[in-house]
Amino acid sequence: YSKLYPVSNSTWNYDKITNKLTIDFKKYGKYEFNLENYNQSNELNGNVIDDVSNWRKLLYIRNFHINEIVIFGDLGYGSVWSFEYSSGSFEIQFLTDSYNHFKCITYPAHSHWHFNNENEIEINWGKYGVYVLSIDGGNKKLSGSVKGQPSNWRKASYIRSLTADEISSTGHGHDHEHSH
Repeated sequence: YSKLYPVSNSTWNYDKITNKLTIDFKKYGKYEFNLENYNQSNELNGNVIDDVSNWRKLLYIRNFHINEIVIFGDLGYGSVWSFEYSSGSFEIQFLTDSYNHFKCITYPAHSHWHFNNENEIEINWGKYGVYVLSIDGGNKKLSGSVKGQPSNWRKASYIRSLTADEISSTGHGHDHEHSH
């Protein structure tokens, strides 16, 4: 994900045999990074595929916080949660695609999520409103409310991580030829 360069369906792959990370950043190009010397330098050096003179560098900034990890899921593709309110519960998904989509089959809408800080997540659920939830990554729980309405509470409990197959087949009903 890049806030400055949003792109739909960018992908990455790590090849254990060549020890290279390949990133397909769609309209911005395809890149490969050599992980051979990563542990000594905390940076990945790479280039546009088939053009070593067109170099790129990825710098390590920090470890993910436990609250980020629980949202990203164990596999990094996102997570599935049981979302609860006064009238019941249903499943929701936090996708770690190029736009941080939020998905709910029960209440579908063009929706996104983002971290307000390492302890809080915000969901813009389209026609269903905006929700602000505190994250308890250690217990895999979320709690909060409709934004600005603390009595209109919401809770969520972690169910599982999303898989690569689910992400590739999880279409969310629209394309991204529009701005976010």
